[in-house]
Formats: sequence, structure tokens, C-alpha cells
Amino acid sequence: MLEQVNAYSRGSVSGGMIGHAVQELVNALAVLRGKKQGQLFGLEASYLDEESAPELEAAILAALRDWRAHFATDGDVVSLTALDKVGRAYDVRELMVNERFPLRCDPLGTRDKLPAPWITRLERLEEIATGAPVDLAAVHWLDESAPRVVLGTPDEQALYEYVLDYEARNEATFPRELAAFAMTANGIFVNDHPLVWPVASWSSEAGSFQIGGGSTIQGALAMEGVTKKHGLLGAKVVDRDDDGVEVARYADFATFLDALLGYAPKKTATKKTATKKPTTKKPTTKKPTTTKPTTKKPTTKKPTTKKPTTKKPTTKKPTTKKPTTKKPMTKKPMTKKPTTMRR
Repeated sequence: MLEQVNAYSRGSVSGGMIGHAVQELVNALAVLRGKKQGQLFGLEASYLDEESAPELEAAILAALRDWRAHFATDGDVVSLTALDKVGRAYDVRELMVNERFPLRCDPLGTRDKLPAPWITRLERLEEIATGAPVDLAAVHWLDESAPRVVLGTPDEQALYEYVLDYEARNEATFPRELAAFAMTANGIFVNDHPLVWPVASWSSEAGSFQIGGGSTIQGALAMEGVTKKHGLLGAKVVDRDDDGVEVARYADFATFLDALLGYAPKKTATKKTATKKPTTKKPTTKKPTTTKPTTKKPTTKKPTTKKPTTKKPTTKKPTTKKPTTKKPMTKKPMTKKPTTMRR
């Protein structure tokens, strides 16, 4: 088994296999310490005699310390934080981190300088904990039983580790609004169903973040279309049932919360400022002065005498019809002759 430890050591693994190698060492340490049941590098633990166990554990710890030094040199704060958890779980001081790595979104979870609509949302979330109602119908909750809404207890350490990983992997700032949400409601549960998971449980895959179970049992609530430009706050929130069929779609996470809380600060703000459109567009005198009262059309097109002079007064038709008196002219003079004959 010492050969397996060497195979997962710093000098034998590189690239994308580093995470797997470190995890195998950590799993083996957990089995040796009796923290979990399982195999040692693919072999049954029963094959290891008691006399060889201390030597194997020492080799594993040495390999983990080497990996920690490697992560410190590379500035890999995510891996250092992961090894810190291992050190604290198994009382290995060499793996612990004695400092807090700064975050881009610090101070973490505070409401300082947040937009006013977000502060209102967080305050209304706090009211839910004291029994304030929520509009579950607005988020398509179909369970007819009496809803019992519970907010998850904030976990600052779990949030810190998640945000540290997010910012390192995405090279972007975690939204302070979502961090404040997590420190107010670390998940939203309806009758023990996770409508929204705790933020530390959110998972990402191919530009989509799974953030909860949605409005149906075994369904899924996800942020889709996450981009570097708009980040998590600008992503659409899509609710799907257990068959993957879309139940509802929201413009963003804020819109989803507004529907749940029965409050829409964005909509009320736009209604008040919407008076600018009628005052500027309707009273403009450009349309009546230029288009309607223009005298160009009546003076040039309608009063033109070309049409009546050429078409109606044309004497060609009446001259041909009226002068056609050749037949009656011969008949009328026929009556003059018999009058003279009688005299």
C-alpha cells in the first residue's frame, strides 16, 4: 500500500489528477482513523495488519503536507482551505490554515451599501421567521396542505468556503446581495421541502447553477444563462418539475423572491417613473404642426384643376353624341313638304 501512497504523491501526479490524488489520500486517512468504512486504495482494509498501519498513516500525512506546500506556492486558496478542514477534522496542525483568505465580496454577508430594494427583501425575509405569510401560489406551489415555511440558519463558515471557491474558479466577485441573502435565510424550506437550498449547497454545471428543489417534489430550481457579464444576479431562474418540464421562469433571483414575498420593488419603481413617456411624447407639437396642418396636400393635389378640365369638360364625347342628328334631320324636313302641298 505504500506504493499507492507514492503514486498519489506530489511528484507523481499533475494537472487534472491532483484533486483526485489528494482525495484518495484523505479517504485512506479517514479509514485508518476509523472515521469511515471503505477500502484503502481499492483494497480491503482487512488486508492491512496492525503493525503496518502507523507506517502507512505517516506516509499519507507526509504526502498531504507536501501537497499543502504545493498549494501554498501556487496560491491555491481553495485547496488550502480544503486541507484545513481535513487538518481540523483529524487534528493535524500541519494542514491547518491560521489565516482567513480575503474575499472579493468582503465584508461577507453584510447589507452595507446594498440597493434599497434588496434591503427591503431581506427585511421581509426576516418577517417570515416571525410568522409573516408568503405567496406560495406566486411560485406555483401546488401542495394543498397547510404550508409551513422555515428559513435555514445562517452558516458563515460554510458560506465563506463556498464563496472562496466560487471566486477562485470564476475569477469574479460573488454577488454581495446573495451573500446577504444567505446570512438572512440560509435556504427556504416549505413543509421540509427545499424550495431554495442553502447557498453552500448550490452546484454549478455548464453555466447553470442548481439552487433548490423548486415548487414540486423532486423538482429543480436553477439559475440558467450565467455569464461573466451579468453573473448570478442577472441569470434567469427556471423552475422545473421531476420530469424536467418547465413550470415557471423568472427574470432573475430578485424577481423570484419578489413573487414569493408578494412584493415587487422593481415594478413599483418603474410605474412611478413611467410618467415621463406621456409628458414627452404625447404633447410634442411636431406631429400636428408638420403632418396634419400641412397645406401642401390640399393646395397642390386636391384643388388641381387638371382633373376637372381635362376629363369632365372634354367636349369630345358630347360633340360626337349631340351632332349625331343626321337621322332626325332628314325626318324633320319631311314634314315641311306636306304642309305646302295642302296650301
